[in-house]
Amino acid sequence: PCSYEEYASPKKAAELTAGTRNSFRGTITGNVSSRRAGRYHITTTVVSDSTGSVRLTWFNAPYIAGILKKGSQFIFRGNVRIKNGVLCMDHPEIHTPEKYDALMNTLIPVYGLTKGLSRNTIAKSVQYALQSDPQAANEYLPETLIRLNGLRDETAAIRAIHFPKSADDFKEARRRLAFDEFFKFILAMRMLKEADGDRNPEAILEVAIAQLPGSENLKVGDRVYLQNMAGQPFPVTVTAKDDTMITLDANHEMAGKELNFRIELVECED
Repeated sequence: PCSYEEYASPKKAAELTAGTRNSFRGTITGNVSSRRAGRYHITTTVVSDSTGSVRLTWFNAPYIAGILKKGSQFIFRGNVRIKNGVLCMDHPEIHTPEKYDALMNTLIPVYGLTKGLSRNTIAKSVQYALQSDPQAANEYLPETLIRLNGLRDETAAIRAIHFPKSADDFKEARRRLAFDEFFKFILAMRMLKEADGDRNPEAILEVAIAQLPGSENLKVGDRVYLQNMAGQPFPVTVTAKDDTMITLDANHEMAGKELNFRIELVECED
């Protein structure tokens, strides 16, 4: 998810501020009206509490009129704006008090959207995928390392990063996944060092151009692939060439070099 929404306690109408996204508990006091405006089907009503009223509008959702009845109470969540001095919410979510209570103090994932897909559609698809695969990831860390660092299981972390039950649940999941990123990065650098290390002079090949078809078109600095005796490809770099001979270096391009990496710490939380 690119971010999360936290469902906090609903506010009163007087506490709502334009430009924010909030939840509001109110009773439907206005008529629920529907009308056509060009290609739009617009449904509107007014919801009130003891401190004020909010005008609600939905676009192309005619079924809303069948859900909302005058005098019924719901919790509405959406972006607040002011139009002509009136508090408004456009296309707010609708929750029964019982349903909203179940969402209270939970983090709801927000995904980057592709045209034609809603946030709920993506969230449900991710949830279905996680439920369909009991083992969302193959744990690669030994149990002793997991215990030593106080980490959670990788599958549990993947599930929790998408649907955390609380802020603490999210932090523990993110901690495990951040550990994975750093661990794999350090491991990759260690493997690179052990695999390549110092330059191997035996990996430098000097071949007659006549014995290597196509090499006449190569120039110094070109990187191409040859095949070993088993038919497996391996990369080489042209380091020298004259009229009759070409020199190919099969050492890794980083072999013999000192590796330095810059890591930027972008966030730190307690």
